[in-house]
Amino acid sequence: MSTLSERLKAKQAKEITVEVDGDEYLIRSISRVEKIKLFERCTKKNVVDSGRFEAEYIAACVLDPETRGPVEPDWTQWDVPSYISDPLFEAVMAVNGNKVEKLSLVKNSTATEN
Repeated sequence: MSTLSERLKAKQAKEITVEVDGDEYLIRSISRVEKIKLFERCTKKNVVDSGRFEAEYIAACVLDPETRGPVEPDWTQWDVPSYISDPLFEAVMAVNGNKVEKLSLVKNSTATEN
């Protein structure tokens, strides 16, 4: 019989497929060590560069479902429209076990047209 530690170490990365704007993306989790290294690369003097963190996380976890390779491994190239990147980042956060909360910029407001 396997020990809990052995079963834990045998677990595979979690994967989900999401569709964004008509295209399918494979989202995979990364290991705890990979996540720590990513976070450290995005932190200077105890301040996290949130833009870099989001882009690096997306680059590490968003794969082409056909090739299973990164859609774009260079995090600096993830300057795409936010209606694409936001749902991808939300999926990346969820598949990696991070709590996802919607950001509410303005409460009790209505949109107006100029």
